[in-house]
Amino acid sequence: MSEGLRVQGLFARHRHGPDVVRDVSFDAPRGQITALLGPNGAGKSTILKALIGLVVARGSMELDGRPISAMSRNERATRMAWVPQRSRLQVRLTARQVVEHGRFAHRPLLVGPSRADRAAVEGGLERAGASEVADRIFVELSGGEQQRVLLARALATGATTLLLDEPTAALDARQVLLFHRALRELAEDGHCVLIVMHGLDEVHRHADRTVLLRRGRVHRSGPTDQVVSEAPIREVYGVEVRPGTALGIRLPAGGTR
Repeated sequence: MSEGLRVQGLFARHRHGPDVVRDVSFDAPRGQITALLGPNGAGKSTILKALIGLVVARGSMELDGRPISAMSRNERATRMAWVPQRSRLQVRLTARQVVEHGRFAHRPLLVGPSRADRAAVEGGLERAGASEVADRIFVELSGGEQQRVLLARALATGATTLLLDEPTAALDARQVLLFHRALRELAEDGHCVLIVMHGLDEVHRHADRTVLLRRGRVHRSGPTDQVVSEAPIREVYGVEVRPGTALGIRLPAGGTR
């Protein structure tokens, strides 16, 4: 499997503040789902924003062996896609029109969508399980439906590296499972998936690798079953892990999107 993301010695801050992320290093390989985990204020979202250039950052950030700093804005937009925790969009666009915005880096300004653009939009909607809401008004959709449209927009970019900031925070149990099933399929196809999550059980069930953060630094990083374990969780959260006590749920056999 190809390389994916490599972050080394990352420091990041908002424009006029102190460093929120301090000397963070980790790998997020292709073909796997890597979770950023930690208490509020640990620096999880700031790391994603550093990767896409939304905060002040220094250190080494590479994608498939190439420095991200050497990429143009357009190249970043076609190679990495960000799925925010929620959308602030208020304009009454259809879900399909929202997804079409993911193609902005692929064509000149004021030029209409090409056949390739339309195919990418429909493919993104299909893969994210959002085709059935494509013609509905985005702001009238449920939280779960909106998140699937935002994932579709990310996929329509053609990017094979996905950065997701707590995308399941507003979803119900079934929607969470559907969303993670879509992410698993993408990882199996060779995408690099880096996702911020809060729930310990959700991370344990769905992430291959975990970066556990504490006060802007990496406390532990590696395979999830080694990181989301008794000692690291007690040290960071001050709680005890009780094996075998999680509520197990799954999609029914042959379940649809």
